[in-house]
Amino acid sequence: MIQYGYNVPVNAVPEWFCKVRYYIFYVAAANARYNMMFAAADRYFCSCRNALRRQWSSPKIAVRLMIIDAIVWLLFYIQVLVFSGLQNGKCRIPVVSIMTYFSFYITVENGFFPILPLLFFGILTIRNIHQTTRRTRATEPVKGSQPVQNDRVSKKETQLHKMLANQVIIYLVLNVPYPVYTVYRTFIGVSSFTGSRALIDTLINNTLYDLVYLGYALQFPIFILTSDIFRRELRQIIQTKIIHRCRQLITPAS
Repeated sequence: MIQYGYNVPVNAVPEWFCKVRYYIFYVAAANARYNMMFAAADRYFCSCRNALRRQWSSPKIAVRLMIIDAIVWLLFYIQVLVFSGLQNGKCRIPVVSIMTYFSFYITVENGFFPILPLLFFGILTIRNIHQTTRRTRATEPVKGSQPVQNDRVSKKETQLHKMLANQVIIYLVLNVPYPVYTVYRTFIGVSSFTGSRALIDTLINNTLYDLVYLGYALQFPIFILTSDIFRRELRQIIQTKIIHRCRQLITPAS
């Protein structure tokens, strides 16, 4: 956007900027997708009847996982700092063999692999909710409260279905095309493109590149629009963690 919208020559900056820009992108994207997978696992453990499994769903474990996740990817993507650089005025990995390996790795790890744990933990979570519904219906109704509880559980199960479907569809549509196109560019020798073909390739690559950002950014608003559960939990967090604390700070101590 800066380069083509405002005519600022981003690629004309020193090579270190190219390396740092790629490094931040890959580290941030890896942290985002693995935190998304951890959230799917957390939903599963939270829905388990087994008390030992439910213990894995806690803020302390979540914070530890996010810290470990950040450290792992900060170290892993040091290779981007080493191998990336400027070639023909563009930021890329100039060594063909390394670029081929990296393209395949990104396609699998960034493109298709995250879908598996999302589906796995999502289906297990829905199964836990469904089993809870069946056990609830099997018990004897007490004072007419049973139909209300069954309806509430069924609504929760439906919303989890919608959240899982939206998450997987968004990831497939917005996150998978870029790594796939990266592999395609590696095999066709994009460095030899000239003229209009080079411009078309740049347009497609930058568009798919931006879709990756959009894919992670849309998760939050999509959940807000499609899930009453998510909105209710978010409202509760805002009321208890933000508004309540602000009131405590504003109200003078007696």
